[in-house]
Amino acid sequence: PAMRVFWLAVLALPLANAATCSGSLEPALPTNPGFFGLNDVLGPIVNLTYSDPALITAARVLRVGLLRHPGGTVANYWNITSGTYLGTNGSNCAGFPGGKEEWNYCSHEARIDKLPPLTFTPSQFWSGVGSASGTTQGLGPVYDLNVFTMTTEQSYAQLDTLKAANVPVQRIELGNEIYINKNYAWRYPDAAAYGQSMVPIIEYARKLFPAAKIALLADRGASNAWNTKLAPFVHLTNRTITIHQYEPSWAQIKKEVPKAYQESVVAAFGQASLRFHARNVREVFGNQGTFEVWRTEYNLGLSAQSETDEIAGTGLHALYIASHILGAVSHADWQVTFPVLQMHAFVHQSSANWTSLDRTMVDVSDPHNVKIGNVGQVFAHLAHVALQDNTHMHKLDVGSACGTLPVKILNEGDVPCVLGAAFSRGTSTDPLTVAVLNACPDARSFTFTAAQLIPTPRAVQGNYTVYQASAPAKWAPLPSPDLLPPWTTGDVPMTPVTGHQSFANSSSISLSLPALSLTILTLF
Repeated sequence: PAMRVFWLAVLALPLANAATCSGSLEPALPTNPGFFGLNDVLGPIVNLTYSDPALITAARVLRVGLLRHPGGTVANYWNITSGTYLGTNGSNCAGFPGGKEEWNYCSHEARIDKLPPLTFTPSQFWSGVGSASGTTQGLGPVYDLNVFTMTTEQSYAQLDTLKAANVPVQRIELGNEIYINKNYAWRYPDAAAYGQSMVPIIEYARKLFPAAKIALLADRGASNAWNTKLAPFVHLTNRTITIHQYEPSWAQIKKEVPKAYQESVVAAFGQASLRFHARNVREVFGNQGTFEVWRTEYNLGLSAQSETDEIAGTGLHALYIASHILGAVSHADWQVTFPVLQMHAFVHQSSANWTSLDRTMVDVSDPHNVKIGNVGQVFAHLAHVALQDNTHMHKLDVGSACGTLPVKILNEGDVPCVLGAAFSRGTSTDPLTVAVLNACPDARSFTFTAAQLIPTPRAVQGNYTVYQASAPAKWAPLPSPDLLPPWTTGDVPMTPVTGHQSFANSSSISLSLPALSLTILTLF
């Protein structure tokens, strides 16, 4: 994925210091597994078989809601019919007649060829790791089609393969990052050429999978040259697009943001970026009707010095992921929604020599000694309470009541310090779990009412878990899928603060939110 320009504007304002603030639950919506998604690159890069116990266990432990298959850039060079790269023995990465070898991913073919033919096909994927997590609700992955190094007829054949495999196909993405001109302009010089080429593929996909959602590739929005030319085609996918974002870069934050707010920018970035994309989509694609934006890749930015930033894999990185998830809940009923969030990436395999460990959820370098990091620990806890314990989600309406950051993030001002969501079974008698992220550099006393779900006030008990940004990057053995989050004792990545609290009145639940923290409270 290409590095993007990130900017902040420092305002001449102090932090709006609302040391005591409040919020309330909004009406219930069905929980969405897509908020708990991961980009997988299993097969093209990570060459463990799709039935490997390490991958199966990792998917179950994380409670993965939605995988993206076969990955990102690799999908532009992959043949899902054969489960191999295009070209001969990795010698022709271009594949398409007259193409150029911009990425030498097919050099990985030698690793793939050591395994039996058809090891990495869609049917093998779905019968293995693709459906291993009980929280996918049988929806199937986001299938990222190769529309770059294959002809239109070959793209049809990929869709035929999915149909013949009898796997669930509910989301189809048309290529990966084709707007990066330096790599892909030889095939698609602009979005108009890309959009026109997608017309027959969309029509064919609709014939085979009439209920499937299909997404075109939009740029992240730093420059709207691509998106402006894409606009005439978005009606073909019912205004469904994908956007990738690898921001912020910690190196750039340290250069541009006052030290007191550097970590706060990271912790609040998810909600700010969703606001930015929602505004940009309306400005470029029009303000009529609803839009679905799939964030099929997102993560921290890459620093100029190294792929691994100082904060990758830390508790702050985990808060960054939580900010995206909680932000997506808050946008679930907006004109522009973000029903797919897929962090890059699912697992790390050192022998693939591909991406750094701390930018992934689980380390499968040794399949017999699988490890999980801080980010995976928090992701699994949120996925558990949202998808495994509960069936409904609620926006926790806080707004700016708890204060806003004195910096603009992606030119978005008044970014709230506190963001929250709740998860329930939709009844007043079942447990309710609330997740509240405090991105402020200082503590907040936060009170919320559960009257939306518990109309008759009553006394409740609560168990809380607090994850803090200060936790250093650490990897620990992957727990058993049967060990339900939170993981608080023994060899765990983070040792969160836990406790029990009694509340006399469900209409007034008060929490002390430490600075730069995520609090998950289950009421019963």
